[in-house]
Amino acid sequence: MLNNISALAKKMQPFFYGAYFPAYVAMITALFYFLDLAIVGLFVYAVFACLTLVLYEDLTPFIPLPVCVLAMFKSFDAFSNVLTYVPLVFIFIALVLHFVLYPIKRITKGKLYLPLIIVTFALFVGGFFAPYMSRYGGAIVSMVAVGPLVLFIYFLFTTYVKPPEKFDFAKHVAYVLTLFGVLCAIETFYYKYCRVTNNPIVDVISVGWSNIGWSNINAVATCLLICMPACCYLLVRTGCVKSCLTALLAMYVAMYFTNSEACLGISVVFLPISVIFMLLKSNDRIRKQLIIISFIVIILGLIAFAFILTKTSIIALVTKLFTELMDDTSRSKMYRMGLELFSKYPIFGVGLHFVPEEYWITVDAVFAFNFHSSFFHILATMGIVGIVAFTFYYVRRYQILTQNYGAYNTFAFLSFTIMEIYAMIDTCEFNVMPIMLIVTILLVSVEKLNNKSNEQPLPLFKRRIKFN
Repeated sequence: MLNNISALAKKMQPFFYGAYFPAYVAMITALFYFLDLAIVGLFVYAVFACLTLVLYEDLTPFIPLPVCVLAMFKSFDAFSNVLTYVPLVFIFIALVLHFVLYPIKRITKGKLYLPLIIVTFALFVGGFFAPYMSRYGGAIVSMVAVGPLVLFIYFLFTTYVKPPEKFDFAKHVAYVLTLFGVLCAIETFYYKYCRVTNNPIVDVISVGWSNIGWSNINAVATCLLICMPACCYLLVRTGCVKSCLTALLAMYVAMYFTNSEACLGISVVFLPISVIFMLLKSNDRIRKQLIIISFIVIILGLIAFAFILTKTSIIALVTKLFTELMDDTSRSKMYRMGLELFSKYPIFGVGLHFVPEEYWITVDAVFAFNFHSSFFHILATMGIVGIVAFTFYYVRRYQILTQNYGAYNTFAFLSFTIMEIYAMIDTCEFNVMPIMLIVTILLVSVEKLNNKSNEQPLPLFKRRIKFN
């Protein structure tokens, strides 16, 4: 059987390791999203997942599937249908079979094992000695997702990502993230302008819409933030300037349509930084094209700004911008609440199971109250224990990203940093699917490439000095 698997794996390797498979996954995801047939799409996903999990010890071909799968759902109503769980059962069986066919000979060393174990501890002791323990069970799902599940994701990809020797793993991950960013953009355009419903609030060209089905619109904007630097790296790595800039433009337009002012502002601020890194990391041919395109964009921007000034005044623009920046969408109330709770329960916080009484009537058996800031959320729910755990977690992740200063590390650093800046006003660290899944895969890819580069001596040290 193993010989047959090996023969089939070798035959299908050009497809699963090529550029078409991730693109097919993205297109299939968009198709079943538009058709609102997520259950059918899951069966297609199950076929791909079972093949990649059984045929290959290396999980590189498997990566596009978990990254894109959630984007197939227009709503989570599908999970009330028992058919939804049938393909998931097949995927689970294939995963178990993967462990059987390719047993772990030794655990691969990873810098995030200890931080994630400590974070898991902080999550589960959060709320101890606070007067809300009667609700503890309602947050178990959230605790498992943020702690043990992320730990398992890290373990799975750290242990089983073993790309072929000449395979460009960095380019592959950047390509998958770029496709996911374009997928998010396409679905944003669709939901904004093409989705017809019986609800006038979310009808065609809807105003004030809050989600696109599978996630809150701010989470979609966060995914775009993460994917933008990946697209920039892909441009530098492949030299496909037109294709990558088109994809990047689509992401920026979609970011504008999300109405997420914070994400849009962060992406605009970091755009010049990304351009500078692209210029520094690219070759002469790409650099010349980027300089010309940047010059054209600046000229067009100045013309657009001059046109806007004919319709309004600078004072009115500044006033509007100041008003937008000062509007915290009631977040300051949440932050004050977080600080008050921390002052009362500084060691373990109030736990993820905490819900203010005024919100209690609106929650279900499984819940997680959102303080709209990763910092204040950790501070309030896990106290000093949580702050220490997540600080260690942050330090280790930045150690991975800054171990060398190659192009891939640079753009991965940008992706992570941009996401964490936005996480100061949203709980990105607690959004496992898809944000932390993507971030964890990104960190694994950087760590893998760091280790690989460390195994190979620099050209300066390849020559051995011999003594007679």
